[in-house]
Amino acid sequence: MLSTLAECDAAEVQLPATRQSSSHHLQWQSVLARTYVERPIADEFTTLPTANFLVVMVTGGMYSIEGVSDGRWRSTVYRPGSTGITAPGNASTLRWRAIGTRPLTSLQVYLAPELFVGVRAEDDDRALDVLPDALAVDDPVISTVTSAIGWALESEASSLYADSAAQFLAAHVVERHLTCRSAPRGRGLGARALAHVVGYMQDNLADEITLEQLAAVAGLSKHHFLRSFKTATGVTPHGFLVEIRMQRAAELLVARTSTVSWVAARCGYRSASHFAAAFHRHHGTSPTAYRLARVSAR
Repeated sequence: MLSTLAECDAAEVQLPATRQSSSHHLQWQSVLARTYVERPIADEFTTLPTANFLVVMVTGGMYSIEGVSDGRWRSTVYRPGSTGITAPGNASTLRWRAIGTRPLTSLQVYLAPELFVGVRAEDDDRALDVLPDALAVDDPVISTVTSAIGWALESEASSLYADSAAQFLAAHVVERHLTCRSAPRGRGLGARALAHVVGYMQDNLADEITLEQLAAVAGLSKHHFLRSFKTATGVTPHGFLVEIRMQRAAELLVARTSTVSWVAARCGYRSASHFAAAFHRHHGTSPTAYRLARVSAR
């Protein structure tokens, strides 16, 4: 689980920035996302360490930033898309000055330490002792996945989506930025385990389904479950779950006269508006229009 919110809040107090939004209320299991507006000028300050891996991505403005590394000040220019990473247990000493007048905004993503365990081998449950730490990292994958988590925050996406993205991001950091010993790959997702996972999804459509729950049903670590599930089905667990929910929603809309809100709740959506948006993306029409078209076609 993500280290305590109090720990993240304590680290936030040190920031010369104002929080704009947070994913805390979304009940994500292994990732916390927050957006900030930074002060245009920040004199030297030192962040508090947390047990989590932190990714910071600039979303607006441009500034010259300096950080202490190996006892020396090192500088770079941050612009939208620029990304920095802080390893668990590390503090960062920073200072910056804005370039131009555009507001400085950022997205901060905390990844729980257990996401990094067992990435290299299914039977390797030891946490990695050393994770990368850099004022700036040039990695399009980190930027893209961090942006996806930012979208998940903005759209209030499910825990399954956010935690899957976080697990992929953690696996990428390990595979791309660490040199570790080779280890044998663990077992994949067999037909029986896959059937159990799909059955679990179908039996719990009305509930919040997490990556941790699905991995436990399969008997795999979250990282290996993600990889094995996509190998077996061709889609991510989140994509597969959305497909099941949309199929069930279509059946309920045609078979019953219940409200759209009732159908939304039965299919695991927190609000009718979120459900309607997802339904339109999937079926190309609104739930009400879909029901009318199908009923009139009988």
